[in-house]
Amino acid sequence: MAHKRPFCGGGGDESADSDKRLNVYSNRFYRTFKCVKIERNLLESASFAAETESKFRKIVREAADQSVESFLSSHHGQVESSGSRRYRLQFKTGTKLPESIFTDNKVMSEGNSAMEVFLQDTYSNQKVTTGPLSSLKVKFVVVHCDFKSKDWTLNEFNSKIVKNREGKRPLITGELVVSLQGGVAAILDIKFNDNSSWCRSKKFRLGVQPLLDSLKTSIHEAISNPFQVKDHRGESYRKLYPPYLDAEVWRLDHIAKDGPHHKSLMDFGVSNVRDLLKLYLTDKQELIKLLSGCSNKKLDSIIEHAMKCPSDGKKYMYNSRLSQGTAVLYFDSGYRIVGVEFDRHSYLSMDKLSKNQKERVESMKQDAYKNRQHWNVVAETSYDQALTPYQDFDIDPTEVGCCYWMNESGSWAYL
Repeated sequence: MAHKRPFCGGGGDESADSDKRLNVYSNRFYRTFKCVKIERNLLESASFAAETESKFRKIVREAADQSVESFLSSHHGQVESSGSRRYRLQFKTGTKLPESIFTDNKVMSEGNSAMEVFLQDTYSNQKVTTGPLSSLKVKFVVVHCDFKSKDWTLNEFNSKIVKNREGKRPLITGELVVSLQGGVAAILDIKFNDNSSWCRSKKFRLGVQPLLDSLKTSIHEAISNPFQVKDHRGESYRKLYPPYLDAEVWRLDHIAKDGPHHKSLMDFGVSNVRDLLKLYLTDKQELIKLLSGCSNKKLDSIIEHAMKCPSDGKKYMYNSRLSQGTAVLYFDSGYRIVGVEFDRHSYLSMDKLSKNQKERVESMKQDAYKNRQHWNVVAETSYDQALTPYQDFDIDPTEVGCCYWMNESGSWAYL
């Protein structure tokens, strides 16, 4: 009996190819489905993780607050018997708020950096950097400036807290409650919405106190220096204390914006505080001429204000050899001399010089101003090394009007 041939036209090979293609498509579909499922699971896991993290943070914070309260409760009798509160919040030493703050601007220190507050143990006179209190929650408030002593009571502090004016926006807004980290917290986002002209002293202070009422009997509050809060509409004409090198020249005392002195300086190319300092140090008579009609007292006030500019970090060096001897002079970008190195000896800042050394530097400084084409920038990264440039290098520093500088490879070059 003859066998029947299979009905496929092209034989079994074509059927096998079809099966292979079907398997490929099936595998692709399965992998795609699996990826979609994994992605959905990941999204669900991420959402669950975020929700869990939020709940976990809340639990940890509540536990931390309870630990702080328990810790202070155990010291409460000791604190009460001493007659004062053991712990004290304080603003970072050496920083203070500017004399004037404008509404709708972030509260910053005089140096335009964030103000910091820390917690101190008055028994050991050390900062609290570990333990439950190092993560204490604190609250910023506005207080009147008339504190009569540094050791006020809790009731006295609370009586000084400034309330919002009726019908006005909240006095301050922003991040008013923060947690210490390692015993330290910064003012990052606080703004005033109302000025201080309506209160008796015309000034405010910024106060910091523990958030929890139960901790206020054990932790002394901090207060800032007094300051005025002015309407931001007057900011466009305000003076800067201290000014910055790149600040417009009219930001200085006794130079009115668009006034005759301002226009005279601008016409001469003096547009900012840096330019004014350079002109004063290199050609004082020309500056006096530009500020004609300005009394000596006002001129001194302008220069004194400009000299308070912090340096921008840029440094120049110049090597001079006069009859007074050899020295390397260091200047900032406002042409103010910041230090000197005599006869290959150690670098000295200006406040370390003797009277005779200052007299020598004065003559050399004038020589340097006349030869500014021989100045060169000292890279910030190598400035510390530049303070003792000759002790380790085989160079001759006695060339008249020469300058040495450290290049990127760390070697000294002659200009």
